[in-house]
Amino acid sequence: MSLRNAFHKAAGLFVEMPEEGPVTPAPKPHAAAPSTPTPAPTQIRTVEQVVQQSPGPNLDQIQVPAEAAKQPQLTADGTPDFAAIFSQAGVPSGPFGADEALQVINSLPADLPLDLKRKTVAATLTAMGKAMGVATDTIVADASRKIAALTSFTDQLTAQTRSYQQSVEQRIADLKAQIAECETKITQTNDKLTNVVKLCEAEGARLDDVLEFFTLDIAPSKNA
Repeated sequence: MSLRNAFHKAAGLFVEMPEEGPVTPAPKPHAAAPSTPTPAPTQIRTVEQVVQQSPGPNLDQIQVPAEAAKQPQLTADGTPDFAAIFSQAGVPSGPFGADEALQVINSLPADLPLDLKRKTVAATLTAMGKAMGVATDTIVADASRKIAALTSFTDQLTAQTRSYQQSVEQRIADLKAQIAECETKITQTNDKLTNVVKLCEAEGARLDDVLEFFTLDIAPSKNA
């Protein structure tokens, strides 16, 4: 899947999150029944809505400058400097974002069911708390903004590469036209040379008749 397709798909995905606020106990049906906590209500939002409600730019506001794409920063092994791309696109940095969340996710056993993985990660994030800037909202927003930045970067780079290729292709076409013109001139000069040589040879033969007439020529001269 291309980055642009992934970007559009991600923006429309739904995220289920608990609403903020204290958890209220369930009403007691009678005095003898033990009190059980009522699960926190959840709300469903799209990824785009999560980003809009998080500090920082909206997805449509994230753009990599054209000059940054024209001369992208690369690491020693030739990999794009993603941190520079995100910074140039205006993606805010935080203490715990998508990369840190991936480390937590990847640390879980591979055979752990997805639902259990999500609950484990959610419990970990809750334990870390908002005091450390850790929340599902910020992680989702960070991942979405970074995908938007990469999409903008590749769009810019693709457009600039296509423009450069078109200019080179036009130059090649111009050179081919010049080569064709030169080849035509070569053919014309060769034809002219052949024609002139034939005419000169014919004129030489005509003049040679004079020499043969006045000299003691030998066969196969027509005057011998």
